[in-house]
Amino acid sequence: MDDDGSLCSIIDFHLAGNDGILCHFAGEAAFLAYEGNRKDDDSEETGDLYFGAFAAGYFKNRQLHDLERDCLQDVLRIKRAFACHQVDDVLDKFNAGEIGQVDMALEKIRFCLTKTLPV
Repeated sequence: MDDDGSLCSIIDFHLAGNDGILCHFAGEAAFLAYEGNRKDDDSEETGDLYFGAFAAGYFKNRQLHDLERDCLQDVLRIKRAFACHQVDDVLDKFNAGEIGQVDMALEKIRFCLTKTLPV
């Protein structure tokens, strides 16, 4: 806020704090493994293999702290389920009146929120 009380800027503290590295790992791993323009095979099983390989390489260089390890699955589920492209896709389908497609997209989000990822 400026001196007159008007909004003059917004600061996004999304990556501030000590969870930044875990959130970055979760977002990148989920996107690259399950969404990243895979041309060979876009199955969930292949995504699991990609995810496992990404996680193994990452954890060779940086181990998780106990608190990170305790919340890893929850962070992974949330990052995967609510990736902006998925949320935008649901809204686009809703706005177009494609309710059947909305239901399918919401089912994918529900699946992502309940799946245990191979870490």
